[in-house]
Amino acid sequence: MIEKGWCPFTTRMVSESVCGLGYASTCKPYVRESSEGPDRCIESCVVNKIDASTYAIQHITSTCSCSYSEPALEHIVNVLLVGKIPVVHSILPNGELSSCDSSQTAYMAISHVWADGLGSTTQKGLPTCQIKRLATITGQLVSGGAFWIDSLCVPEGDTKNGDKINETNVQRRS
Repeated sequence: MIEKGWCPFTTRMVSESVCGLGYASTCKPYVRESSEGPDRCIESCVVNKIDASTYAIQHITSTCSCSYSEPALEHIVNVLLVGKIPVVHSILPNGELSSCDSSQTAYMAISHVWADGLGSTTQKGLPTCQIKRLATITGQLVSGGAFWIDSLCVPEGDTKNGDKINETNVQRRS
């Protein structure tokens, strides 16, 4: 796989599973650009190491400067407090994201890495161009295009109900 252009770290990770290795061998490698080169990606991927002090959320293109959109923090917190999963599904005219709990609609969970420029929090939101892109992709896969992504559906740090949210989520997972 490495000879075909796969990252050494990814190759090592998928090699731990025969199924993963079999599936990966049918795909073209996804290679992110790194100034350090793939030779350094043995124990961990250097591209996935993020320096929080210099991290910048990415727009779809370098020339885009659209505003950020975020769901209403109070609604996300309230959904979490009752032990449900918040999802976002549309951008309102004021730029805020419409959200609901996952029991009300089909949705897709999006697992991202900060290396893709999608790292953020509920309070900060994401560039509207990125949200529209994610909604278009999910809309092709699930009716309504609702999605969960931690960058929008997990509040940052200390909300006034932070301890209760964590306690509720721990109980739900038990």
